[in-house]
Amino acid sequence: MSGNISLHFFLKKIYSFIFGFKIDGKIPLSAKIMSYITPFIFIILILLFLRKKLTKVKKFFVIFGFFASLIIAWDLIKIFDKQQISNKNNSGYTEVLNKNNKKVLWLLFDGLDPEYINFSVNKKKLFTGLNYLKDNGVFHENMYPPSNWTLYSMPSQLMGINIINMIPKHDTLIFETLDNRFVPFNFENTIFGDVNDLGYNVSLISSVLEYCSAYLISQKWNSCEDINSQNKSNVIFIESIKFYFSFLYKFKNFLSELKIIVPKTDKSINNISLKENLPKVKINDLDFNNLYFENNFATDHTGFINLDKILKGLSDTSFMYAHIYNPHLFNNSENFIKNNLMIDIQDVDQYILKYFYIDLFIKKLLFEVKRNKLNNLLLIVSSDHWNRDKDISKKEINLDGQYIGNSYFSAKFINDDSTFSLNKPSNSIVIKDLIKNVYQNKILNNKDIYNFISDTDKKIHTLMKN
Repeated sequence: MSGNISLHFFLKKIYSFIFGFKIDGKIPLSAKIMSYITPFIFIILILLFLRKKLTKVKKFFVIFGFFASLIIAWDLIKIFDKQQISNKNNSGYTEVLNKNNKKVLWLLFDGLDPEYINFSVNKKKLFTGLNYLKDNGVFHENMYPPSNWTLYSMPSQLMGINIINMIPKHDTLIFETLDNRFVPFNFENTIFGDVNDLGYNVSLISSVLEYCSAYLISQKWNSCEDINSQNKSNVIFIESIKFYFSFLYKFKNFLSELKIIVPKTDKSINNISLKENLPKVKINDLDFNNLYFENNFATDHTGFINLDKILKGLSDTSFMYAHIYNPHLFNNSENFIKNNLMIDIQDVDQYILKYFYIDLFIKKLLFEVKRNKLNNLLLIVSSDHWNRDKDISKKEINLDGQYIGNSYFSAKFINDDSTFSLNKPSNSIVIKDLIKNVYQNKILNNKDIYNFISDTDKKIHTLMKN
């Protein structure tokens, strides 16, 4: 479970200081194994030391094991109950509060980099949907994320704080701010809590982070679904059992990394195969006018989110946040795009293809929003970080030898086509206060968005993780 501190994780931190590797980077397999077997070695050494008093040791472990089993059983029951509460929250909706029919849709695309917005094919801009938002709304060319890593960036943006460290504790992520405050990542400390306190209902859907099944569990959601909570009612309970019986599970992972055994892969996500006999068409020869995006097309390779699900969520909620796995690169994750479009698009970078798929989604979303007369909707399109896989050999780096790129930001009230462009460096943690001001009726149009961000004094700080 991503929010737990375990003994072997604690030992990894110690070994990171001893052997000089970064705990947030690639950890040597030898260190992983050492951190795992150290407690067993320690116990064996104690037993050897007390070998002449084995009878008393056995009695101690019998008593200790009895009470430990009671604690484990109680812990598993509480985890199971917590998961059942989460499932109950996801299965129903609370009373809809639609003051003045005010609606905000925040689409967060993982790794969407603004540097590519003007990418062209045959001397024509490829991303016409995103450029429509840019040319008829507020576009920021110089927005910086609070971190280059999703698990740090998005909690930071949702809470509107700059961070310097993250401490996982049980199922809560605690973030240390620039002024050395410690803020837990929970419902109340996020934009969701703020909007809910103002009397509006809130919904979330994510194919990336486990917001609903781990970090932001609350009974205040109108609807909350993530890739772990949906259709996997006991995933936390099952993972907890694996934790307690980790001796039986962990070495299977180690044997896999050592290539002694070959694990079975989840073909639906990890190894998407390309359909047979798809026509091969080069990107330069593609007929863009005949490409059609269906509402039931998944927004990313997980197959979890589609346009119909987002539109359904918008129909009975005031504020909706969707965290989508595109265009972040993932093994063979472009194949689902080719399968949906029924074309094996050739001679195109994988990242550009995924970016293009987002653009098709945005165009269809705008069509459906206008068709459903959601004229008061504020649409925000942003990202958690830049494209970390791009070539940075010719990019400017800071004094620490790091490249810090921009995150994406575009916003538009559907009924307002006025254009505003921002270049003054800003921090994307401003989005939280922006949305809150919308629900406080302080931001009513595109010009208000422009003025609000222009006047912001949020310190620009990007926590870099490797």
